[in-house]
Amino acid sequence: MTRRGTDGFFDDLALMRGYFAHRSPIYARAVELLAELLRDPELAARLDQAWRERSFPAFFDRPLLLLAVLRARVLAAGPAHPLGPALGDDAPQVDALSGAALAAELSADALWTELARRHVQTNDPTRAVAWLWPAWLGGCDRGARPLALVDVGASAGLNLIADALPAAWRDGAGAPLPVARAVQTVARLGLDGAPLDVRQAEDRAWMRACIWPGEATRRQRFDAAVEVVLAGNVPVIERMDASSFTDRIRELQRVLAPGTLVLAYQTVFREYLEAMVRAAYLDGMADWIASAPKSCALWIELEVAPEPTREHPAALIAHVREGQTLVIGRCSFHPDVIDVDAQAAAALARALTARM
Repeated sequence: MTRRGTDGFFDDLALMRGYFAHRSPIYARAVELLAELLRDPELAARLDQAWRERSFPAFFDRPLLLLAVLRARVLAAGPAHPLGPALGDDAPQVDALSGAALAAELSADALWTELARRHVQTNDPTRAVAWLWPAWLGGCDRGARPLALVDVGASAGLNLIADALPAAWRDGAGAPLPVARAVQTVARLGLDGAPLDVRQAEDRAWMRACIWPGEATRRQRFDAAVEVVLAGNVPVIERMDASSFTDRIRELQRVLAPGTLVLAYQTVFREYLEAMVRAAYLDGMADWIASAPKSCALWIELEVAPEPTREHPAALIAHVREGQTLVIGRCSFHPDVIDVDAQAAAALARALTARM
């Protein structure tokens, strides 16, 4: 349900506290303290002013945004910041997180300015499994088939260039997950309503702040992807509204050679869309898949699983022209292990390699 301004914010904090309890004890403690502090009438009024004109379709959006803004200020100030031991890059110290230090941050005018203008934008290159594994299933490994990539909701587009990084994924048995390498890409296109550019220090710093404290592996992989971009492998991102995404994908497919696989993918994107926009987007993507050349269109969603569990809250969902919707694997939102559904993966491979 879309929330307006601060409507239901404390309910969202309570939900996220439960979520963080098993994944980030430091953030669980932070939202507990914030839920107390933000009931102060003066702070509540400032929060209302910051978000009065905004809407938030996902229950996790506002808590994550507030935490990221706090973390961005801590990282900018450096290790000497009073909240540095708790919200910095090192292993977080839960005991170092005090209500007094948080209250001091909430008194800063700059924090409320950032809270009003920022959006949570995470580019986690582990989510590139959403295209690297399906591209392998679709016969694109080692340039065997031309591939056009479209990253929907691309942010800074780091997933588009993640094949330049070491493969990070294993299946549920611990074996390396096969992913496409040396692909012959005829297009790599990102679409986003408010893209970021990691060549800009401000954007880069904000994206690092959206990584949770102490998650060294995520941070290292993000930094490695940034280095790829800074070395000259710059993703192409087009700024446009979600209402235009499907038309842009159709336009791209029309100019490609027959047999090219157009692989459009999204990673934790759907829940950030307003309900009406989301419905129109999903209908548009389904229509594109239904009308595309046989075996040449694939839409992958890395989103909340149909039946989420604590271990596997997300799933890789594949859509192909033959009307099939296949859950090919289940995983976390920052996946390194994919619980593969071998039968569904094999069905997807058959659907993509059955050329006309």
